Amino acid sequence: GVAHPLVLRRGEGSQEGGATRMFELLSIHEMCSLDIIITLHRMGRDSGAEVQGKGCAELCNLAFSPENRVAVGTKGGIEAVVRALGLHWSRSEIQDLGCSALRNLAASEENRVAIAAKGGIEAVLTAMGAHESIAGVQENGCGAVRNLARNAENAAAIAAQGGIAAVLRAMGAHASSAEVQEQGCSALINLAANHAESAAAIAAQ
Repeated sequence: GVAHPLVLRRGEGSQEGGATRMFELLSIHEMCSLDIIITLHRMGRDSGAEVQGKGCAELCNLAFSPENRVAVGTKGGIEAVVRALGLHWSRSEIQDLGCSALRNLAASEENRVAIAAKGGIEAVLTAMGAHESIAGVQENGCGAVRNLARNAENAAAIAAQGGIAAVLRAMGAHASSAEVQEQGCSALINLAANHAESAAAIAAQ
């Protein structure tokens, strides 16, 4: 079977050295929920670049799991990432991490709608526009567009906000990056598949 790491907290007792120690085993799900809450608490209290960058990285990792990504979205993780991107738009490393977090979060249909409603599309495209020379920002920006565009309304919104041009610029600027090319091609495929006007615009390029 699969081994699961465990965290002990007070709750159930054991005897050691005459003192009673109370422990309760936390499930993996509970551990991740606590991680989300702690991360969001830190990001809410400290707007500094280091805390925001680490917070985006932690939320990105947590959102890799299908179960966790929904929890991150419902507990305020989307707003936290969009806020971090807005606060530190000039810091390429934070833009990279934030776009990566939104990319993972947008793998959930529920989160796709919420990300669009909370300014996530604009945040991703702004990051891509501000850091065109940074391959990581372009890869994760295209990856976020790829996942967001699986929703038809999002695909229309992405096209209206210049997303097709942003993806094409990314692919042109990073022609030697297989990762940017892969995410960019997939983003264009999803935009074309879910929005007829985007399909025509892409074909015309």
